[in-house]
Amino acid sequence: MVEFEGIFRKAIDIEIEPLMVEDFARILHSGVLPGLGRSTAIAGGFKNWVIGGAYVPQSSTSGNLLLERVSVEAFTRAVSFDYDRFALAAHESRIVALSEREKFGAVGWPILKQYYSAFFAAHAVMRSRGAGVVRIDAVQAQAITATMRVYLGDDVRFSSGTYYYFITKGKNDATGETTVNFSPLKDGKGVHESFWHTFVNYIELEATRAAQLGLSDNQDFVAYSLKLKQSIMSGNTVWISKIRNEINYQHDYQSWMPISKKSISKKAIPSTSDDYRSYVRLDVTKSENPIKSFFCLCCYISELNYLIANRVSLNSKAGGSFGQKWERLIASTSSAV
Repeated sequence: MVEFEGIFRKAIDIEIEPLMVEDFARILHSGVLPGLGRSTAIAGGFKNWVIGGAYVPQSSTSGNLLLERVSVEAFTRAVSFDYDRFALAAHESRIVALSEREKFGAVGWPILKQYYSAFFAAHAVMRSRGAGVVRIDAVQAQAITATMRVYLGDDVRFSSGTYYYFITKGKNDATGETTVNFSPLKDGKGVHESFWHTFVNYIELEATRAAQLGLSDNQDFVAYSLKLKQSIMSGNTVWISKIRNEINYQHDYQSWMPISKKSISKKAIPSTSDDYRSYVRLDVTKSENPIKSFFCLCCYISELNYLIANRVSLNSKAGGSFGQKWERLIASTSSAV
């Protein structure tokens, strides 16, 4: 335990340079689902997959639901549907944000669309690795309940709601199989706040697992995960959502037209797409320049998605697969900014 804590202390001292996002993306990509993007995705994604009942339900010691004996190939094709839509939406949002800033001089919507690029990107990062936040509606809940009763008896029931899922290698899984862990998310928090809490905890747990297993680059993984969490959060407050709400609902930070030359937001974000990558960084102080810090953080998360998607697309050449969709999106938006 002392050795493990030492890894974290050492990791905190590692300086995060702006361009280290490439290294973080490489580490995150190393844990993507086997074969992600190589085949066409199964329509309906994860929510449609759970209806099929191709798993063995079990209750965990913590009271969560385990879906064992899941085919990795079938699961990957299902989750690919969700990965595709989030990764593509993240990049499209980023291009539109930059385009509106450059062509129309707008500030408010470009900042918010860059935020949504980051929001979609974070979903894509999780989906690429077999994890995610999903809303289980009545149809999916009834299907899961029906399968549970086959294996566990008639007195069990799975409720609809928002869940966090992730995969692990279960004790009963054969070669080519995995276990999907279901954990309910508490109600009461907004959708965005709840998601960001889950996202930073997931990345931190993955870095912890890498450190415990002594995986390659585990110290860098820990450092990047801690820095990202510190940037997204401010104590227990989801800082990224707080700033987004202040811009979106309170029209704060002088971000909406008519914009003066002294506008805080106008000064904080790039005026042309040529400057974009200089904003992919996590070292801007929140208290001194909240909008620039917020925008840079959103650019950083969006860039993680862009770099991971580029890597996924390299082995994704089949007709209708992610690679074709990604290349088509890149080609169609290359002249937009």
